[in-house]
Amino acid sequence: MANTSNSDGLIEVPPDKTQQSSAQSGKPEIDKEESSLAYSILQGVIESSHNSIFSLDLNYQYTSFNKIHAKSMEHLYGVKIQIGYNFLDYITADEARHLTRQNINRALKGEPVIEESFSEDREFPHQYFRVSYNPIRESGGRIIGVTVTSSDLTKHRQTEENLRQSEERLRLAITSAKQGMFDLNLKTGEAIVNSDYHTMLGYNTLAPYETLSKWVERLHPDDLERAMAVFNGCAKGAINEYRVEYRQRTREGQWKWLLSIGRVVAVDSDGQPLRMLGTHTDITPLKQAEERIQRLSNLYVALSQTNQAIVRIRDRQTLYQEICRIGVEYGGLLMAWIGLNQSNGEFLTTAASFGLKQEYLNSVVISTNPDVPEGRGPTGTAFWEKRHYICNDFFNDPITLPWRRPAELNGFRASAAFPLTEVGQVVGVLTLYSAEVGYFDEEIVKLLDEMAIDISFALDNFIFEEQRIKALKDLGESEERYRFLAENVNDLIFRDTLDGKVLYISPVCRTVLGYEPEEMVGRHIIEFFHPDDLKSFQESYNGPLTDNSSTLFVTRVRHKDGHYIWLESNVRTVLDPVTTKPQYSIGISRDITERKNAEEALKRTQDELLKNKEQLFHAQKMETVGRLAGGVAHDFNNLLTVMQSYAELGYTELSNIEQSEERGEKYELLRQSLIEIKKATQKSAALTGQLLAISRRQLMQPRVVDLNVTVAEIERMLRRLIGEDIELVSDLDPHLGKVMADPGQIEQVILNLAINARDAMVGVGTLKLKTTNVELDEEYSREHLEVKPGSYVVMEISDTGCGMDKETMSHIFEPFFTTKEPGKGTGLGLSTVYGIVQQSQGHIWVYSEPGIGTVFKIILPRLNGEATRAVEKQQGISNLASGSETILLIEDEPSIRKLISLVLRKHGYTVLEAGNGFEGLEICRTYKEAIHLLASDMVMPRMGGHELAEQVEKYFPNLKMLFMSGYSSEFIYSGLIKSDAAFIQKPFSATDFVRKVRAVLDQA
Repeated sequence: MANTSNSDGLIEVPPDKTQQSSAQSGKPEIDKEESSLAYSILQGVIESSHNSIFSLDLNYQYTSFNKIHAKSMEHLYGVKIQIGYNFLDYITADEARHLTRQNINRALKGEPVIEESFSEDREFPHQYFRVSYNPIRESGGRIIGVTVTSSDLTKHRQTEENLRQSEERLRLAITSAKQGMFDLNLKTGEAIVNSDYHTMLGYNTLAPYETLSKWVERLHPDDLERAMAVFNGCAKGAINEYRVEYRQRTREGQWKWLLSIGRVVAVDSDGQPLRMLGTHTDITPLKQAEERIQRLSNLYVALSQTNQAIVRIRDRQTLYQEICRIGVEYGGLLMAWIGLNQSNGEFLTTAASFGLKQEYLNSVVISTNPDVPEGRGPTGTAFWEKRHYICNDFFNDPITLPWRRPAELNGFRASAAFPLTEVGQVVGVLTLYSAEVGYFDEEIVKLLDEMAIDISFALDNFIFEEQRIKALKDLGESEERYRFLAENVNDLIFRDTLDGKVLYISPVCRTVLGYEPEEMVGRHIIEFFHPDDLKSFQESYNGPLTDNSSTLFVTRVRHKDGHYIWLESNVRTVLDPVTTKPQYSIGISRDITERKNAEEALKRTQDELLKNKEQLFHAQKMETVGRLAGGVAHDFNNLLTVMQSYAELGYTELSNIEQSEERGEKYELLRQSLIEIKKATQKSAALTGQLLAISRRQLMQPRVVDLNVTVAEIERMLRRLIGEDIELVSDLDPHLGKVMADPGQIEQVILNLAINARDAMVGVGTLKLKTTNVELDEEYSREHLEVKPGSYVVMEISDTGCGMDKETMSHIFEPFFTTKEPGKGTGLGLSTVYGIVQQSQGHIWVYSEPGIGTVFKIILPRLNGEATRAVEKQQGISNLASGSETILLIEDEPSIRKLISLVLRKHGYTVLEAGNGFEGLEICRTYKEAIHLLASDMVMPRMGGHELAEQVEKYFPNLKMLFMSGYSSEFIYSGLIKSDAAFIQKPFSATDFVRKVRAVLDQA
């Protein structure tokens, strides 16, 4: 083409060709100036356009283009276009090039083409275009090219799409949010509403109409003035936006919180509002959540205020009153009161109260007796069941029936009662009242439980403080010492991060732990714990709590000087009131080292008491058994005395029969019978001796004894007794002390224990005898009540036999108890051992385990120096048994009294008989002649031997005395009768008794 272009890309047509064209067409020539002006205007319009404009000839070659198009081609295809270049060569996509050629060809045929296209180019994604193809005609009408105009519709399309999406989102939001829509005519007060508006209030959803007056009728009285003030301000044009929160009554009569937002959308010619559009939103759940958060926040503050009051206040009454005030002012309650059970009385009395409805307390009675209706209400139940009682609907809880009328008059709708304790005992109840049904939900109850625990903690502190003050007063410590101790009884208060680092600790840590507060802040709390307590701490405290509950744990904490003290800590996690996420931990720690020591001491004391109780029971049991055995032996000895004496008398008379008389078979049978009776009585006397040993009333002859000598003397007998298969080992202390005992009885003890040991060792084994000196202290005495501290000799007899279990060991000293087969033992061996040791002022201790063996320890008091004791004066016995003296015989047993009288009279004595002490005294008072000897039983009813001796001496000061008894002579040594009185133990023979009488009478 011959066309040329300027720097802007516009077409420049040569003048000669223009003139030629005009001349050939036969038309008049156009004025050059006019043509140039028109061309300049056209050129300016094209360049000022925001659209891409260019022209092509019949061969698709550029004839002109504006700057917009040049820039567009450079951005789209990265080329710089020029006049004369083929436009289609720049289009790289085959489909686009084909479609563009079609559109250009249609325009070249005279058909204007308009096309809208969508670009997905990487640099220009999601662009919309409108492209116009128009033919270029010369003056003769022939088509010589085409003009192409491209308009960018992206912003327009985006605006349309945004508007559509916005409308759709608005529709979905309104539908999903269940918002009520209203269109209010401010002149008539009538409104058109959607169905959600009626639904949220429970009314007919098919009626699309509402009136302003009905809306006002449903407003809560407390919200009416405020809501109408905002509405009127907006309706009069004084406020741009109508926005207000209020409560409206639903169809069921309940109250719902609504948020109304509206704007005036039309005004009259005077500028007065005509029409308002707006929404109603149900914000009841939000309001309830806000109220609950505020309520919990207030209660947290109340709990904090309570703790501060506990730290600050030093007397109960002030603390009670302050707690009630805090509960009402911070908890949003109508009333709070504390009832106490003074001196275990019948009713709870008011200690403190706060609120506007305190007159309620004047009309109610709270009993401490759960068996009456007045004791089964919330407060009484909390008192007796020792747990909180929650009544969230006062008029639907059956236990509140006695108090419903006063509660209704005072506006109470819910109540909660929390027991208060002092040192673990319930002493009162904190009762709270709310005007709202369901006020006391789970979290609130937890907080109030904590408050009750803290109050009880404070009451414990009061007790401890009172005890401390009393102790200080009793001890008379100085004022400076008093102040020092007062600082140290204060508890540690601390705040930690969730991972256990100390954020704050009260200054009392100086006295409790020895650290300055700044030395502990920033350090992890477990750094101070005893290593042995870490596991128990982790088991009781597993990180921060999420439910506002508290954790109580006890640990040993290291003092700065290195020693450990016991701390009892109560830790609670503080939650964010909005997010309910844990924020930090707070806690209180108390030094309970003294309490721990006291508990350990108490446990030791209890263990000792239990052990002592068992020992005391065993001793009492053995004492009872001993008394029984002694009583039986005493009575049996009386019978044996009669039998033995009469048998002896009969045998003596039978032997005096002259030899001249015939002695046939009957004589011999009678003689042998008397001999056997005498033998039987002697064996019976030995048996009663064992019973007396059990009762510790056996006749003993104590003297200074070396147990090493006793063991050595009996060792040969023991080797024959236990057999060759059992090894006998002696381990004797060469420096062993001496004891006071009856050697024969000690030998009997060793023999009995050795026989038991032999029977316990089947076939082979070891029997060991050991002696040693010991010193028993106060501690041993506390564990063994019957043992006094002092010096002792211990004889230990042990074996490697089958051993005994605890049940068997608890009975081994009981008479007739045996583990042997019937006929193999009487069961009196260990009973006799026990009695001999006890009568020797000693003690016996046994330890045994099944399959291991048994150890018996005989513990006897050790003598100091060469102490000796005269056990019984040895009296010379005269050969002359007969006499002519007068004897006062007093015996309560008729058979013995008759026997002795017969024997004494037979030997020439004058006998005055009496059945008891009173009869004997009467004889002394009335008998005018001399009485030479008093022969009396020791144990008699109404008056015993000791009292009788004192009374008889008043009549006969120099009277000689002979006492007899089935018990041992211990009465003489224990001071029950005169020290110079003679004694004969039953059973005795007639000959022995006559000789004893003669010996006493012959004493100087």
